[in-house]
Amino acid sequence: MNDPRQAWQAAREQLRAEMAPAVFDRWVGPTDFHDYQDGVVSIAVPNPETAAWLNDRLAETVRRQLAGLLDQQVEVRFTLAGDPNHPGQPPETERPDQPMLVEVERGLLEAFTRPDTALYFPGYWLRWVPYIGAKPFATILAFRQALYLAEAARHGRGDFKENTYFAVSAEKVGKLIGVTAKTIRRQRDGYRTASGKLVPPQLDWFLTVRKTNKVNFSSGSNRFAREAHQYAFKQSPVTPGDIEAVVEWLLDRGLSNDPIKALEDALQAQPREYLPFPMPRPSKVQRQAKPASGRADLLANILSYCPAGIDAETRRKVLDLAGRLRARIVEADGQVKVPLYFLRHILPVIGAPAAVLVCYLRKKAYRNTATGEVREQVTLEDGIAELAVLLGVGPSAVYYHLPINCPEPGECDPRQDLLNQLIYQIDNHNGHLKLRISTADPLLPAHEREYQRALALAGIVLQTGSPEEARACFALLRQAKETLSKNVHMGDSNFVQIEDSKNGQMEASENVHLADSKNVPIGLSKDVHLALSDWLEKCPDKKYFKFLSLETLENIILSLNTNLNTLTTSPSGTSAAGAPTIRWTAGVGEGWSLEKLADSCRIDQASRKALAENGASASAFVSQLLYAFSPEGAGLKQPVRFALSQVLRPGDGDLGSGPRHDRLAGLGPAGLQRLIRETEIVPGYSFEVPPSLPGAPDWRRIMGGLADREKLLELAELLSLCDLGDPPGRNVPHGAKK
Repeated sequence: MNDPRQAWQAAREQLRAEMAPAVFDRWVGPTDFHDYQDGVVSIAVPNPETAAWLNDRLAETVRRQLAGLLDQQVEVRFTLAGDPNHPGQPPETERPDQPMLVEVERGLLEAFTRPDTALYFPGYWLRWVPYIGAKPFATILAFRQALYLAEAARHGRGDFKENTYFAVSAEKVGKLIGVTAKTIRRQRDGYRTASGKLVPPQLDWFLTVRKTNKVNFSSGSNRFAREAHQYAFKQSPVTPGDIEAVVEWLLDRGLSNDPIKALEDALQAQPREYLPFPMPRPSKVQRQAKPASGRADLLANILSYCPAGIDAETRRKVLDLAGRLRARIVEADGQVKVPLYFLRHILPVIGAPAAVLVCYLRKKAYRNTATGEVREQVTLEDGIAELAVLLGVGPSAVYYHLPINCPEPGECDPRQDLLNQLIYQIDNHNGHLKLRISTADPLLPAHEREYQRALALAGIVLQTGSPEEARACFALLRQAKETLSKNVHMGDSNFVQIEDSKNGQMEASENVHLADSKNVPIGLSKDVHLALSDWLEKCPDKKYFKFLSLETLENIILSLNTNLNTLTTSPSGTSAAGAPTIRWTAGVGEGWSLEKLADSCRIDQASRKALAENGASASAFVSQLLYAFSPEGAGLKQPVRFALSQVLRPGDGDLGSGPRHDRLAGLGPAGLQRLIRETEIVPGYSFEVPPSLPGAPDWRRIMGGLADREKLLELAELLSLCDLGDPPGRNVPHGAKK
């Protein structure tokens, strides 16, 4: 194709097929081809807001599409319609209100959905859905979150631990995913259908339960209540179908004659060599297997095929290798992230089967770890059949859990509307199914209204307020929040009531008008003050910022407005005010040295000797350190000691914290130093790293919730990537030199 105008039209049609209609119509629809000169394709846009969005989201995609269509390298420039010489962004001297609002819009959406607040489960668990069903699988996730909450209440930090009992009621678990306590009990204990068919317990593959009949009197509720049952997670099990496949693979490699050699071969091979992909439909016998049976235990199956009369030492080694193989199988498929917003708010609306489909498709979404590119398209070669096997249902039943693709929002029921925002069918022919899966969670309608109000307030502050006025606005909001929390009762009836101090009665109030406050901050302009008061008057029956803290909103505005931003960043990415002088280590190389790491982490000689005896690798130690310094390891007060304890476990010297952590450690000192140096953190708002850097997606996924750059610098110093001197309070392992 030689005509740039035709190439742009073709690219538009390709974008139309790949994007949700509402998104395409809002951002790409108003654009038009403008000019082509010297290898630069100019696209006319109606306003700076559209240009900013396109530059941020689609510029690289459009450039690749046009380069392919024109068969030459091109650049893409978005220009304002009617002003061909003016780029699609305002000059640096002007106040960038519109692009800033685009960033505020994104920041507010993330603040509402809190994508970094999530639970993780092994991707392998999805292979269990056709065995136990989608609804019990969602209950397993709810119990996993309940364990996290119980550990956080008990120890001050949340963690996932196997074989650790925790008490939780069926009512609390049900609330996490929007089901009744009766449903949880039926899945736990089994039940009979109306026709008399017995449905066995569906949770006992993953959970053990200690039931109690002990009853205590609660003075708060003035009634007797039974204590909650206790639960514990078992070791992550391997499906009966996979057990048969693994044992068959081992038998082909001499399990009956030399089990140790066969198991060592399995540990050296990739799991895809002995696990069937895509997953086949489980047989009736496999689906009827019981957790307590020998057929359902990988280790027992492996032992049953070992030579008769093996000695105790060989048996011990076989069990050890079989246990490592089980762990490798469970961990091989990585971790799946489920935002708590999705678990608590979206799953109850779309249903557990559709939620499983979303998790499965998000896991298959394309991510280029080298460039940071994200493509929200998934092509299923086996089409509906693949999803039917995943859910354990017939192909016709899958269509109920896929969106109908309503042409306009609001024309479908709320469930289908929400599904349309998550999954969009692009093409379905010749057995191939192409879907677009959203990697971001949409807001529920009630939350969307609160989000739009918060966005309106942000627009008022950014468009009409000076820096002083913006601070005054947020001071007023904070004061209002504190005043209302003391004097205003927000009842379930959504009706504001204020206590009359004279007679102690609750009387209905007029609309809360903050303009009547006697402590209005000085310097607030009349226009901003009236606009803010008007905004607050429109929602007197709501808890202000019910789904968003005022502090989060303040941080978003302050961090994005260059006039208000109090955190100035130097080229090295460190705070310019009171920050330590950073001397980055030059020529750090591509490989880790365990001896050098031991020196920088001040590990004592006894521990160094133990590391050598256990065959510990430097990459595994770095991988464990990355976990300890990540938000997931926030509760670890001694990160070096934690990493040391993990690689000193017998046989685990070369075992890292997880696939993403291992990939980052595999970048070597130079790659990790580059990521740390280029990371910019705005507390309470953003964690930015150039997407072009190798490992950027993994780095953002692991460290994205980190709010303190000093912690990153401490990690860099422990890895000998920079020199900060001796930071106070740096954690060292027990027995290490101080």
